[in-house]
Amino acid sequence: MENGGVRPVRRSTRGRLMTHGERKEFLDRLARGGTALAILREMEIAPGVYVRTLDAGTGFREQLGEVNLLLDQMVESAVFHAAMKGNVSAQTLWIRHRPPPGWSGDDESDAKGDGSGLEGTGHWGRLTDAELAERAIAAGIDLPVEFEGGAGPTGVGNESGRIPEAIAADGG
Repeated sequence: MENGGVRPVRRSTRGRLMTHGERKEFLDRLARGGTALAILREMEIAPGVYVRTLDAGTGFREQLGEVNLLLDQMVESAVFHAAMKGNVSAQTLWIRHRPPPGWSGDDESDAKGDGSGLEGTGHWGRLTDAELAERAIAAGIDLPVEFEGGAGPTGVGNESGRIPEAIAADGG
C-alpha cells in the first residue's frame, strides 16, 4: 500500500442512521430505477446504516414501500400498453396475473402453490396460450387479429389443426 500499509480512517457507522437528505436522495434514485445496493455504494452508505434506518421506525420503510408500489405500477402500465398494442406475450402475462372476474375459483386452485409467477405452478401458469385464448373468447374479450380464423400461433378457431387455406395459399 502507498500509505505504508495503514488503512485509511473510516467514519464510524456504529449506530448511525441515514440523514433526512440521504433518505430523500436514496428514494429519488430508487424511483428512477436504481438498485438499493448500487445506490448505497454510490452514496457511500454502509448497508448496515440502511438496515438500521429501515428498522428505526422513522417512516423510511413506508416511504420505500410507496416507491416500490410506484415502480410496480409503472411496469404494470407498460405491460398493459404492450398488451393493448397486440403483444401476445404481454396479453398472456396480464391475463395470468389479473384474470377477469369469474376466471378464478377454488376449483382452479393448486395445492402446491398460489399460481403466482410468470410460469407459476398454479392453474393459470399451467394453461396453454390456446386455453387462455379460449377463456378470453368465452369471457367476451376481443383477441388480436392474429388469432382470428386460426391464423395465430395457438390455432384458435381452426379445429382441424391444419394451416388455413388462405395462409397456405400465400405462403404464410
